[in-house]
Amino acid sequence: MNKSAMTCASLLLVCLWLTSAAQATIVDADEEWGTKLDSGESITCIAHYIPDVPDVPDSLIFQQAPEPTSTYSFGDWDGWETAISADQKMVYLYGPRQTNPTDFNNVEWFSYNLFFQWDDADPNLDPDYPVYLDTALFDGGLGSDATDAWFWKGEPGGWPDGWVREEYPHNPDYEEDYTNPTPEPMTICLLGLGAALLRKKRKRKALSLSNKEDSHPLC
Repeated sequence: MNKSAMTCASLLLVCLWLTSAAQATIVDADEEWGTKLDSGESITCIAHYIPDVPDVPDSLIFQQAPEPTSTYSFGDWDGWETAISADQKMVYLYGPRQTNPTDFNNVEWFSYNLFFQWDDADPNLDPDYPVYLDTALFDGGLGSDATDAWFWKGEPGGWPDGWVREEYPHNPDYEEDYTNPTPEPMTICLLGLGAALLRKKRKRKALSLSNKEDSHPLC
């Protein structure tokens, strides 16, 4: 390829990149979330994940780590910290064990803001529910199972009517370490590796289920 042809090819690639960038419509949004505890229930970590399953666009990320708010006033934020994964697909709030010592269930414990970002021009985006969110609660150390877990989909700013809560589609097992106020590098590595493997497993299972449905239609 001569120099002139290489120059034309480079210009073409630049034009294609600019066209692609121009088509992107980045949306920044946030929503306040809260965690409630039943009588005697304890937590040491609240984790949120953007699931790697069909219909969730790659452009969907957490814009930043969560920010605690004071709407729910029973929880004690002392010693608790927040973190975000390198790929911005996971965020955590973790710290010393919190236990509801009252005789009341469904007590409003922690409240915080979650920050999202996505490309509104993403072809895989669900226009009705641009955010897909897995939530898991933990009470224990590394290797412990989630004490509760569920799935949300919706659009920030539309609470409560703009969000729909569903059960997990694939019943995953989360393993996190949230017992140390300051995670060590190895802990962060384990968090990222475990969550990455989990998302890969869920995506593979979701695609398998999708193929089965295509092979055995209901009607």
